[in-house]
Amino acid sequence: MTDGERALTQGETVFDSRFDTVIADKTDSNTEYKTQIRHDANDNHRITFTDADLARTRVAPTLGRAAETVFALEAYTQTRTRTGFEAWRRTAHNALAQRSPALLGHLQGLGRSRAARQALLSGDPAEQRTVALLREFHAVAVAPYWASITAELEAERECRGRALLAGGIEELFGTLHPRVRWQTPNLVVAGRGDQVALRGRGLVLAPSLFLSGPPRTIVPVAPDRPVTLAYPISLDRAALTTVWSGGRQDARALGPLLGRTRAAMLVALTDSRASVELSRSLEISSAAVSQHTSILRAAGLIFSRRDVNSLCHTLTPLGEALLRGTCRAG
Repeated sequence: MTDGERALTQGETVFDSRFDTVIADKTDSNTEYKTQIRHDANDNHRITFTDADLARTRVAPTLGRAAETVFALEAYTQTRTRTGFEAWRRTAHNALAQRSPALLGHLQGLGRSRAARQALLSGDPAEQRTVALLREFHAVAVAPYWASITAELEAERECRGRALLAGGIEELFGTLHPRVRWQTPNLVVAGRGDQVALRGRGLVLAPSLFLSGPPRTIVPVAPDRPVTLAYPISLDRAALTTVWSGGRQDARALGPLLGRTRAAMLVALTDSRASVELSRSLEISSAAVSQHTSILRAAGLIFSRRDVNSLCHTLTPLGEALLRGTCRAG
């Protein structure tokens, strides 16, 4: 687990553990949450800080795959495709249509239902049918690009850290988003009406690639959990093209270093996978999977754990750093 994932485990405010497990989010939190998302388009939303809250404010790299999938579904079902997202939407649409034409209609209905999206983000128990739809969409619209997405979100996190070091909390908040401003002791978000008093819980800032519009505030019911502010990042077309190239570019760049099969395996392990899944997805034998995972494990790029009768493999921080570095270089 990375430092960012530990921070999210401590302050996760989006999905309960059952939904995260279904989406295969990389968090070990077993705590169930319900949140309140506060909206009022006719007024500003104020988050009030104490000195303790300022000390506990931090930046997480992401809210996780589950939340990003919901934001991606919003982007997919918007009437007008955002600049730079055309190739992504076209690829996702074609893949979904091949799986099931009826699936497109169900996803359009879910994506355009504000109440349904808010319920998902609030952590309310989701129907099995809704969970299945999100899994299908995640598999074709988010999972193939997750390594590249996290590379961009990590870069944004580092940028926020530099802003904090250079100019303190005013610089951090002042450069966060055009619709956010710092007005001591409040963080003011345009278009949000209710006030939120942090009362010592602190604030987690989390960037999102697919989220559009103003940042969203998520307030956990549990009084000891921090409030989360998800905000959209802005990438130019060239950067987005790199994101949509996804693992294909990563595997090519890593191939001369690791070998084509091990490079593809490293990319595949952006999501934890069992040996049998690697064998199926890479179309290699079980013996070959065992050989290649042993080499990657010895190099410190993955670690493996036994889960009942299967062996599950996950990237180590070193493996993630190597993959992120390749994405950034592309």
